Amino acid sequence: KFTQWLTKINFRSIQGDTFAKFALGTGMWFIQGPKFEKWEASADKQTLWVTGMPGSGKTILTSIAVNHLELKRASTTDVAVLYVYCRYSDYYTTTDILCTFVRQLLEEHGNLVAPIKAFCMDHQQKGTRPSKSGLLVLLKKLLITFTKVYASIDALDELPDETKYDVLETLCSLPPNTSILLTSRPLNAIRYLIPHAEHVSMESGTGKDIDTFIMSKLGQSPRLRSLLKGNTRLIQEVCEQIKDKSQGMFLVVALHIDSLQRTTTLKSLRKALESLPSGVEANYRLSWERISSQSEEEASQARRAITWLTYADRSLTIAELTHALAVSEEDGEFDEEAVLDSDLLISICCGLLAVEEQSGLVRL
Repeated sequence: KFTQWLTKINFRSIQGDTFAKFALGTGMWFIQGPKFEKWEASADKQTLWVTGMPGSGKTILTSIAVNHLELKRASTTDVAVLYVYCRYSDYYTTTDILCTFVRQLLEEHGNLVAPIKAFCMDHQQKGTRPSKSGLLVLLKKLLITFTKVYASIDALDELPDETKYDVLETLCSLPPNTSILLTSRPLNAIRYLIPHAEHVSMESGTGKDIDTFIMSKLGQSPRLRSLLKGNTRLIQEVCEQIKDKSQGMFLVVALHIDSLQRTTTLKSLRKALESLPSGVEANYRLSWERISSQSEEEASQARRAITWLTYADRSLTIAELTHALAVSEEDGEFDEEAVLDSDLLISICCGLLAVEEQSGLVRL
């Protein structure tokens, strides 16, 4: 019960959902690279900053790194692994992040139950919530009991500016046994705040990962497997075209394959392949055109779903989204018979929505 009292934010489910999307063999250029190995092996505080454009695979890479570190933690009680996945739609404060760190320690390290329980009970008896300063004092006391601590913050740039700077300052104040992994877009505003951080660019190692990801996604589509079966030359052509048009962005690869798997013949596949757009914006425009080409009811539902996700104050689960769409725009009344099937909703949104399996959260 103390985990829920500390925070309802559950990054463990997001980690599980994100890691489940990775293609076997990807991310090894980073995990086995000299900069990560040095960062992981150092007994002192180190900061590793990974940068890349939106859709370049930073979040998947973070999940691969966290999984790697958790396997290491499983073999010893002297290591702690903490992680946060930031989203522009979720307004986390520094206090929220510290609460999740304490919650993760409570869930994974039984020897820390007593001090965390005492901390929570003291606040419950007083009817108060933990402050940032109080959480930081507690966290520091907990972290110094470990030989090594790894703290990862994915998509730091998606936090509001004032929170972003406060989080960085707070991370820098953690004990010297704590090493920090950050991912973000390559922003100078962040670079100036962490001048001594080791830097890794996604562009330096994602080439082979893109190839592996394309083959993995093609293999997951029954229709494309059927169309491409035994046609080695066409498979190579498809891979080369998608890679060329993706501009190093895994998001674009996923949108391309979603588009191709709607074809029904080799002729229509070749035609779709030739007309694949380049870059994220062009792909979003194509997806929007596909939404608009559906029936009026399907297009309307898809647009409403995307509007809900864009303007919601927090992330929505798929159940919340389908129920929100069942509220009449005319009288504001909920109609259970108007609840849309979740699989149908994902389909009519033409690749622009994805549902995280463990958390049920919907992402654009």
